Amino acid sequence: MAIIDALYALASEIDAQEEYTRHHSRKVSEFATDIARNLGYSEEGIERIRRAARLHDIGKIGITISDKPPSENTAEWIRMRAHPYLGVVILRNIDGLEECIPAIHHHHESYDGTGYPDQLKGDDIPLDARILAVADTFDVMTSTRPNHSPYSVEDVLNYIGEEAGSLFDPRVVNAFLGNSVPEQTSVTI
Repeated sequence: MAIIDALYALASEIDAQEEYTRHHSRKVSEFATDIARNLGYSEEGIERIRRAARLHDIGKIGITISDKPPSENTAEWIRMRAHPYLGVVILRNIDGLEECIPAIHHHHESYDGTGYPDQLKGDDIPLDARILAVADTFDVMTSTRPNHSPYSVEDVLNYIGEEAGSLFDPRVVNAFLGNSVPEQTSVTI
């Protein structure tokens, strides 16, 4: 679809606005689709997560931020935290993206309920959003950012493993780390 291709181009432009986010959405998409495959997603489900990952930060188009990361509870931080909702507003009426909306809206939720925007917890967070949370975190932490140099892959994998059950769904972490996922957690959607 031409409109979806145009949105991908827009998402790429958002990523390219800052050197440290160049190719971010593409890399998150690659990590997320690998996780989905390891969880047993159908080809349709893999395509859905790929689309959601490519568009997960599109809501940042409406947000201007400074060169350094915003401090918590500042107006800039509050605006930045609005990007999942803005993404939903941008995409909600586009045919072919309806099923991506929950993942885009909730990709900053934490498994323990401390995330945003709705402080959802555990399985109340859509599985696609739980996948995006891990994929997004891995790319952010292994990339140069204004507030940090890239962490080593080993350190990031250890961090993600340590946060299983807190920030991240343990099943998604296992799938990301390439561990076997128990059959009952296999997803065929």
